[in-house]
Amino acid sequence: MAEIDVIVIGAGAAGLMAARELVKKGKSVCVLEARDRVGGRIYTIYDNPMSGHIEAGAEFIHGDLQTTLSLLREAEIPFHSLAGKTWQQKNGVLKRETHFIEHWDLLVQRLKELKEDMSIADFLERWFGEDKYSSLREGVRRYAEGYDTADTARASAIALRNEWLHEDEEETYRIDNGYGELIEYLLNECDKGDFELELNSAVTEIHWQEGRVAVFTENEESYLAKQAVITVPLGVLQAEAIKFTPAIPEHTMAVQDMGYGGIIKLLYLFKEAFWESIKNEQGSLKDMSFVISEQEVPTWWTQYPKKSTLLTGWIGGPKAAALKNASEESITELGFMSLANIFKMSVEDLKAQLVSCYIANWSSERFSKGSYSYVTTETAQARQLLTAAIHNTIYFAGEAMYEGKEMGTVEAALKSGIEVVNKIL
Repeated sequence: MAEIDVIVIGAGAAGLMAARELVKKGKSVCVLEARDRVGGRIYTIYDNPMSGHIEAGAEFIHGDLQTTLSLLREAEIPFHSLAGKTWQQKNGVLKRETHFIEHWDLLVQRLKELKEDMSIADFLERWFGEDKYSSLREGVRRYAEGYDTADTARASAIALRNEWLHEDEEETYRIDNGYGELIEYLLNECDKGDFELELNSAVTEIHWQEGRVAVFTENEESYLAKQAVITVPLGVLQAEAIKFTPAIPEHTMAVQDMGYGGIIKLLYLFKEAFWESIKNEQGSLKDMSFVISEQEVPTWWTQYPKKSTLLTGWIGGPKAAALKNASEESITELGFMSLANIFKMSVEDLKAQLVSCYIANWSSERFSKGSYSYVTTETAQARQLLTAAIHNTIYFAGEAMYEGKEMGTVEAALKSGIEVVNKIL
């Protein structure tokens, strides 16, 4: 194969955005993707028995995120705001509450006073170690594990503070027909230039010297380029799935200092939206958007305001990682038991209502090995090293490489793809 300008490893949001920007500047680009599809941890399934499309991977746009929303408008892809109410099940009772964690205001006050970073677990032990704060500690742990897929023993207290202080101000959106439309748009944009895409091409080795890289794949293909952009998920880097010659030991160590969580999504399509008929003294669940609980599958959401009989469950963080090797059947049963406890129904009645289900265990998926990154107390220093070019030849990009509160999101991946191209150029 003739030498090209840039090889991009990974056809997720960061990889395709980088490829688009490079071909716009006249560069020749080859994208190598390990899977048999593009999108990475974005995985919209359209042809399925679950009515319309389902999002097995990324689903939400968390805030008025400039790059994502601008790209959607450019592509004329419709999106809408989330609506509906969030409910909480606590001590077996479903309630509609604005504050889901006891002593939250005091927690925020103490976080604002924090000058020196530490893990959120150490922070809670230092300031809220008394028995009277046990529900606060448990609530924060569940929140950090669920939303950020973080291990509280490693997650940065200051990073979580910066995230939590602003989240109430932000709108949340969904793309009408799924993130897959955005990926398809980026791919079509790449095709307007000198672009190649190779699927089923898992990269195993990179031999490099300044100004030249040779990339080898599992299926014994090789590719030559002047530069390489590596956009594989952090979990793949942490597993050292790609061997570098010469070795880059400082970078190999740096990826271990960053946080990367586990996630499992459970998507259940029912015959009817049975929750809409549930009422209690706090009102009807007809416009329920989310329900947060203390169950094994703690978080569930509907497609509201869209009419749908789909319920999506979410297990995040160490609990998801612990279920990495669990069977789909056992995870499905966990989902049924959790829903039965939340809605006071029998598992048998729920199973009778089920049309189909889909389990997306990203922790067990070979080319993701988890969910998305979170900030540890060591992340800033590690990321500074990883985002600096290696002799203007090897570059790292992706959501984990983005510095900002959007780290871990599609927005971060897209921005990182743009940033890495600016460095190359």
